[in-house]
Amino acid sequence: MKALKYSLLATILVFKGLNMGFAQDVDPQLTEKIHTIMTGMDDAYKKGDAAALAGFYAPNAIIVTPDGPIKGHEAILKHFTDVFQSVKFTQHTATLDSISKVGDVYLENGSYEATVQVKEGAPTTGTGYWSANKGDDLKILMECWNSTPAK
Repeated sequence: MKALKYSLLATILVFKGLNMGFAQDVDPQLTEKIHTIMTGMDDAYKKGDAAALAGFYAPNAIIVTPDGPIKGHEAILKHFTDVFQSVKFTQHTATLDSISKVGDVYLENGSYEATVQVKEGAPTTGTGYWSANKGDDLKILMECWNSTPAK
C-alpha cells in the first residue's frame, strides 16, 4: 500500500511539474510551421491522399482511435487507404488549441470538424478532439482522437 501511495505521489508531482514550468515556451515561427503542417493534413484528407497523410507520421508512430491503436507507418497507410475507399472528406479542419515542448517532444492538442460523404449516403458532419506528440522533425509520434456525439 505504501508503494502505491508513493507511486501516486510521484505521478502527481510529475504532472504538477509539467504544469509548473518544465514545459518550454514554443517559438511563434514553430507554431506557424505546425499550422502549415495541419493545413497540409487537412488538404490530404480532402484529396483522399493516404500516402500524403501517412507521410506526416514517424515510421514507428501510433494512432489511438476509438476502435483501437494503429501501429507503424505501413498500418497507418493501410488505415487511411481503407478509409478513403469508403468515404470522401468534403471538409476537414483541425484547430490547434495549445502547444508546449517537454524535453524533445512537442505536445499539441485541439479540435476538428469534418464532413464526410459515405458512398450511397448523405453527407455527415462530425466534430471531435485530438492530441498529438511530435519529435523535433515534427513527425507525429503518437496521435489520439475521438468523435463527439451528435447533439
